[in-house]
Amino acid sequence: MTRQEAAIQYLENNYLQFNRLRYDVVGGKLQIRDANDQWREMTKQEINSLVCACAQEYQINVTNREIITVLQSNLVPSVHPLREYVLACKDYNPSTEIDWIDWVASQVRIADSASSGGQEFRGSGVTSEQAQSASEHLNSTKGASEHGFFFWTILIPLIGFGLFAALYCACYTPLSQWFGEKSPLFVEYYYMVLPMAFFMLYQTIFETNANVRMHIVIPRAVRELITRIGLLAAYLLYSFRVVDIDGFVIALCAVYAVAMLCNIIYLFSLGEVSLRPDWQFIRNNPQLVKQYALYTGFLLVSAVTSVLAPTLSSFFITAEMGLKYTGIFAIATYIAVMVSIPYRSVTAIAAPQLANAIKNNNQNEITHLMQQVSSNLLLIGGMILCAIWLNIDLIFHILPNGATYAEARQVVLMLGVSQLIIATGSFTLNTLNYSRFYAFSLLFSFILTASSILLNNTLIPVLGMNGAAVSNLLSYALYFILIIITVRLTSKAPTFTSQHLKILLLLLLILSTNTLWLKYLPINNIWISSILRTLVLMGGACAIAWSKGLSPEINEAVRRLKVEG
Repeated sequence: MTRQEAAIQYLENNYLQFNRLRYDVVGGKLQIRDANDQWREMTKQEINSLVCACAQEYQINVTNREIITVLQSNLVPSVHPLREYVLACKDYNPSTEIDWIDWVASQVRIADSASSGGQEFRGSGVTSEQAQSASEHLNSTKGASEHGFFFWTILIPLIGFGLFAALYCACYTPLSQWFGEKSPLFVEYYYMVLPMAFFMLYQTIFETNANVRMHIVIPRAVRELITRIGLLAAYLLYSFRVVDIDGFVIALCAVYAVAMLCNIIYLFSLGEVSLRPDWQFIRNNPQLVKQYALYTGFLLVSAVTSVLAPTLSSFFITAEMGLKYTGIFAIATYIAVMVSIPYRSVTAIAAPQLANAIKNNNQNEITHLMQQVSSNLLLIGGMILCAIWLNIDLIFHILPNGATYAEARQVVLMLGVSQLIIATGSFTLNTLNYSRFYAFSLLFSFILTASSILLNNTLIPVLGMNGAAVSNLLSYALYFILIIITVRLTSKAPTFTSQHLKILLLLLLILSTNTLWLKYLPINNIWISSILRTLVLMGGACAIAWSKGLSPEINEAVRRLKVEG
């Protein structure tokens, strides 16, 4: 293998297949897609890291010039990898695929898009007519390269939803008897669960399809902004008696329906999916169908147990204490879940990189990703948790009927810590799921569910909502401790470092200082107290994090913004 062949193989394995790199013809610069799905120029440090990675992977010397040559010859600036154009253009009949790639790479430089009629194609090797032919061929075969994957992501969940709907309808009588006494509204709106579940299911499916294609910004905005704003609007309409309870339930379903439609419209606007199934591929790969069925069955059982655990607390509270306390607990949960928002955004872009590193058995990259992602999520999520706790009294003061929800003050803190554990440890769980030891995650999911049932059943009658929060915290702590130990033993990859300990000490410093402030420097005005403590404590924490370099990635991003500004 030559040095350039080694370079392009590494790049294809780690970058090109995720469409994370491109060559800007106009600017003559190499660009990389950042975490916000935006293109920016690659730094010298990033190019050097590619060089070092190639050298380490193949134990050879690869120069920067060779890396740049490989990139410039094999990247399309914005739309499709060069290989797709090469194989799609029917007017040239090469003896081999490699001949065709080498011929095009040596003679042309592809600009922004072939769909413009090929006006931007340069060089003597490919005419504009050939470029237009390539574009038309690609448009007519969209989705073929994934062999109908999108079609199956629509059909199989639909079958699953149909089975769930049949089972749910069959369970109407026993569930009505269980919840009827203390939660009659649940029985009244029993069947409204089905449309809401359908919309939530396909919102997630379309979002995941966009994520695996490295388009995360719009779907994330739909989930974190449009959905939350819609839910808040529905709540306010009901609070101010603009709509009755029937209208409120319908509004909730409508919010998720709109989110689902936004995701599917965006996904089809990308032009990268097709509803056409590839039956020939299925017939030619019967073993793949068996493997898919086995792995999907495993994931289904694992997912069911994982989904049950966080909802069991609400289930037990509803049965033991009634819908009033379920609503209070839900509000506390919505506040606490803000801690894990960064995790969902970061994982969408980092998980494919982790999967590829595991596929290539790149142990250094696996360890680096686990430590980098977990430490940044611990820092960002911890800061959000501290900000919430510093302002918890103000939050309940602002909420309508805040005095009622203030009962859940301690619940918010414990659930927030649970969310921080989930955000910090879930990337390690991904490492286990992508490895050959993925079956362990199913065992741990059973342990999570069993411990949650046992603790909820024991603690809620004694401690009420606080018991549910304690149950949630202890169950997830046990769950992720087992996962971290397993990953450490199986992959020899150290998940946590001294950096994590420093971040934890900083978070404890914020919380303990806040406790002392409230005790020895009380301020009667809740607005002034919250704002002042937030500015002083959070500002000081940010300064410490910056000066100690607790997140080199954040520091680098801030420096880059300063330079650009």
